[in-house]
Amino acid sequence: MIVANPMVESLLPELFALLDQTTAAMGERLSHMRQLSAYVLERRQESMEPLLDQMERAAREQELADAKLAAMRTTLAKAIGVPVAEFRLSRLQAELSPRDAAPLQFRREQVLALAGQLRSEHLHAAVLLNEAARVNRAMLDSLMGAVGVATYGPGGDKHYDSCQGLVNAER
Repeated sequence: MIVANPMVESLLPELFALLDQTTAAMGERLSHMRQLSAYVLERRQESMEPLLDQMERAAREQELADAKLAAMRTTLAKAIGVPVAEFRLSRLQAELSPRDAAPLQFRREQVLALAGQLRSEHLHAAVLLNEAARVNRAMLDSLMGAVGVATYGPGGDKHYDSCQGLVNAER
């Protein structure tokens, strides 16, 4: 039988509010990542700057929310008598009555699902930005001539031709 812990029960509304805030922030971050990828593909530089500013503001707000969540984690860990390092939502859920555990389980599953989506979208955006940088380097190399690229003459000797690109770097 699960024994009610009044300290934990009094903290649940605040925990639920923090978890709801976290899921909202994660959803916003997911939307930002998808927009960033779309803007990169569409080459909409003018739209990227405001989006990057929004992302930076959201990151600062998330830092504050994370601090509140860390404080709540410490308080809840002490309330159920476990070290903070071992405290997990699943552990708290096991300590709660089914009436209180169900909403916690729902929020926990939301956080886990959004974290997986964010991880995937972050990887997608990173690969996309890496590929865009590679294409930009290739285009610059074709215009300026690749730095350090050697051609070999009939005798096997190396020739570095700085005039190989469309733009002569020596003039």
